[in-house]
Amino acid sequence: SSLALEGIERIDFLSDRASQYVGTGDFEEALGILRDVLKIQKSKFGKIHSEVASAHHNIGIVHAKCAQNSTNVSESRESNAFAMTEFRVAAHVARQTKGEYHPSVAVSLARIGLIQIQVGKHID
Repeated sequence: SSLALEGIERIDFLSDRASQYVGTGDFEEALGILRDVLKIQKSKFGKIHSEVASAHHNIGIVHAKCAQNSTNVSESRESNAFAMTEFRVAAHVARQTKGEYHPSVAVSLARIGLIQIQVGKHID
């Protein structure tokens, strides 16, 4: 239906806008937009849906980029913690919607592992 297409076009527009902000280093603007996308996805699909998992993953990516670009150690730690939380939620939701062995689950788990390696919280 045309109404559904409008919703998809709006999500695409917002996602593109967030990418532009990430490209210019304006992570807070990008996060604000991506949080709006998450709210829209949750209201449209409920909390357990593949689009919701994707929205959480995208928020995690921006938090991780924010951590990598921060010169403030405490801000970097906080951003990494937020990123890991979003990746965990993304993996949990993707597991429930796509199955335990779906690549979406693996990608979010890999992001968690990468952050743990970067902050030195991995186990040898």
